[in-house]
Amino acid sequence: MTRMRRILFATDLSKASAKEIRKPSGSEARTESEKNYLKWVDEIHTAIDKKLVESLKIHENLKYRFMLDLKGYFRFTKERIQTVEQNLDKISAQGAYVYQILDRVYACPPKEWNPTLSELAQLLLDESPVSRFRELRTQITLRMLECLGGKTHKAPKSRGRDSR
Repeated sequence: MTRMRRILFATDLSKASAKEIRKPSGSEARTESEKNYLKWVDEIHTAIDKKLVESLKIHENLKYRFMLDLKGYFRFTKERIQTVEQNLDKISAQGAYVYQILDRVYACPPKEWNPTLSELAQLLLDESPVSRFRELRTQITLRMLECLGGKTHKAPKSRGRDSR
């Protein structure tokens, strides 16, 4: 099986659809075929991401760590931990928002974890709507960017051939 056929098979792209895709020549799609290509690439990336999350057990590890923190640092009772866990499972069926929040929280310095973990736990206990989890995720992301203070990754400036 050729490489292209394996990729097409993995993303459920039919032979008829394969004829309708074309790699954009620039950075944006101009034709329907080019839009189909970008959609196809996005589907491949999504499939890879999903398999990586599953195989590395990222969600399970984040959930386990969160439950340990609720028990150890916040001294939650078994009943409260069970409620948080049940509600986490319910909200996760609607998207990976809680796991994205946990991933971002644990990427921050430990001194910044408690307020956000406490807020997340309360949202879960209150069975808050998905929109509140999206808002919290956005707040954390903005806080992380502020902490970087403009220190985001930038490509090095070209110094020309002779300066190597």
